[in-house]
Amino acid sequence: MGKLCAPVRDDDIRKLKATGNIVELLRQIFHVLDLMNMDMANFLIRSFRPHFQRQLVDYERTKFQEILEETPSALDKTTKWIKESVNEELLSVSETGLTPAAGTSSKPHLSPTLVLNNSYLKLLQWDYQKKEFPETLITDEARLQELTEKLNQLKIIACLSLITNNMLGAITEGLPELADRLKRVSAVLLEGMNKETFNLKEVLNSVGVQTCAEVNKTLVERGLPTLNAEVQANLVGQFSSIEKEDNPIRSLIDKRIQLYLKSLLGLPSPQKCLPPMPGGLAVIQQELEVLGCQYANIVNLNKQVYGPFYANILRKLLFGEEATGKTDTSSSAN
Repeated sequence: MGKLCAPVRDDDIRKLKATGNIVELLRQIFHVLDLMNMDMANFLIRSFRPHFQRQLVDYERTKFQEILEETPSALDKTTKWIKESVNEELLSVSETGLTPAAGTSSKPHLSPTLVLNNSYLKLLQWDYQKKEFPETLITDEARLQELTEKLNQLKIIACLSLITNNMLGAITEGLPELADRLKRVSAVLLEGMNKETFNLKEVLNSVGVQTCAEVNKTLVERGLPTLNAEVQANLVGQFSSIEKEDNPIRSLIDKRIQLYLKSLLGLPSPQKCLPPMPGGLAVIQQELEVLGCQYANIVNLNKQVYGPFYANILRKLLFGEEATGKTDTSSSAN
């Protein structure tokens, strides 16, 4: 068994050798054999996953090509989705004053990869109730909506933490258990915040009141004076102001999250090497890394399947080339 098992089971094998009771030994042997069977199954799944994924990519791409040949308008929503990013990038370039040199094309050069990645980032700010979803992402719509709702909650938690640290940093510094408790309070009260009936401002006010109560409780336990009424009112007021989308702190956190996710999409293998976490997001780092990897997996698989279709659209939008009816499946959006 020691020669056949995976290295992770070496400790279990050593425990078997040290077991003197024959009945217990037999019971543990069968338990370790079950673990070894599971290890072998996981190894086979990992070994065959690239093959299965290639088969899936080829199958989905072929089926979509058949749909496109029967329904030429099957990429209209996808084209509109990508065109929004093209227009935003062109506007950004014009605002920075980076216009093309005289005698050159009037349209500045844009990176197809940058445009496509920005299109994917827009999916995490999508209005799923009002806007039509791109055809190439219909099968991922439910998962992306779930990630968007979770990300919205994490944004608010990061905002609340940043305000708390700015106002009460001298008190909360060195008290990780208090920070964790405040985070749990925020997460519980913000549960379901994406429902239409959810009153965000009212809940943020409640989070502020509860935060003051938790901080005062900690101060009393340490024999320190509690927060005065003015500080508490200021904290609750700043919490409530996050309800507005143009709130400076909310905008700052949103930009930093977008920066992190954009960096994530630029990595060849996000699971093996994550980008550094921007400042102010430490409180949600673990959750954001998990969410980011799930998001990157969806995006990367979608790129593999529909990359040739995106390349065709981008050639038309960026370089004025007419999109062909049949997509060259060997091309990709670079």
